[in-house]
Amino acid sequence: MAKVRQGILGGFRGRVGNIVGTGWKGIAVMKSLPLSVANPRTAGQVLQRNRFRSLVKLGTSILASIVKPLWDRFASNMSGFNAFISANQSAFQNNGEWDYAKLVISRGRMLAPFPSGANISGSNFQIEILNPIGDRFALPSDNIFILILDSMDMSPRFAGQVAQTRGSNATVNVSGNLQNTDVIKGDTVVYAAYLRADGSEVSNSNYGV
Repeated sequence: MAKVRQGILGGFRGRVGNIVGTGWKGIAVMKSLPLSVANPRTAGQVLQRNRFRSLVKLGTSILASIVKPLWDRFASNMSGFNAFISANQSAFQNNGEWDYAKLVISRGRMLAPFPSGANISGSNFQIEILNPIGDRFALPSDNIFILILDSMDMSPRFAGQVAQTRGSNATVNVSGNLQNTDVIKGDTVVYAAYLRADGSEVSNSNYGV
């Protein structure tokens, strides 16, 4: 039995036939129960499952350090995690490989910084941050967020806010030791984004290898 809360046109809770009424974040939603449960494994469905699995793995590994600060406040009618997954569907290609240029760690009104000229010695990773010109939303106090991924398995070597602010280069300590030859060979991918100090504005992100 279902209970109608706000008249015949309002949301409801419970089940009517194969329709279930519920709520999510204050929004009344209806869901249809599947007529049957199957496990199809066409090429397209396997690809989508692999894509989703890979994105969830990446998103989970940077949830606290990147996804929550850069996505939660700006996601509309969904969690920041779901917004991150949705925004990066095209980054996992049909051949099962990643397109680094299509992966984004943030989306916003501020222009994206460009990470360039990394220099590595052991775990000390120094990144030159090139500031975009003509960003009317920029403030000198904007915080820099960096994500360094191992290009082989997309595992994070560093993820989160760095001590420096806009206009400064970034220095981070990566997990494990790297050498400059690793960067030259393309073994790492670096992403950068800005976040307003009070969390009210975020930039697009950019990447360098």
